Amino acid sequence: MKFSEAEGRKVVSTSTAETVGKVADYIIDPKQKMVAAIVLKKTSGKEDTIPWDSVDAFGEDAVMIKHEDVLVVPSGRLAELTDKRLKQHGKLVLSSAGVDLGKVEDVEFDPKTGALTALILTNTRIDGRRLLAAGSYAVIVQA
Repeated sequence: MKFSEAEGRKVVSTSTAETVGKVADYIIDPKQKMVAAIVLKKTSGKEDTIPWDSVDAFGEDAVMIKHEDVLVVPSGRLAELTDKRLKQHGKLVLSSAGVDLGKVEDVEFDPKTGALTALILTNTRIDGRRLLAAGSYAVIVQA
C-alpha cells in the first residue's frame, strides 16, 4: 500500500464504532525501516498520533484501533521522528556511494507490519530495506 493511497482513510475505534480521525501523515523510523506512527487530522483533542503498535488493522477502507485512548502526543523517540526536516516526500534520494537517484514521490509499506517495502521515485522503485537515513537534505539508501 502507498502512503498516497491511504491518506484520508478513516480511523475507527472498535470499542465505540466511532471515527476518531483520518490519516493525514506518517512518521517513519529510518533505522527500523518502518512506519513508527500515523498522524491524524480532525481529532477531538491535541492527541493526534497513533503509534504503529496500537494499530489493530490497516484495512482497505479503514484503520482500526481499540479505543481513542491509544492516541498520543509524540514524546521521546517518536517526537524526534516528527521533525519536519525528516519528511521523505519530495526529498532528494542519494545512494551511500553519493549518486543522485531522484526524488521521493511516494512510499510503499506493508499494512500488516508497517515495514517499508519501497521508496517510489519518479522513474524507479527502491527496496525499503535499503533505507539508511533521512535528514533535512536527503534520504540516503544503500548503494
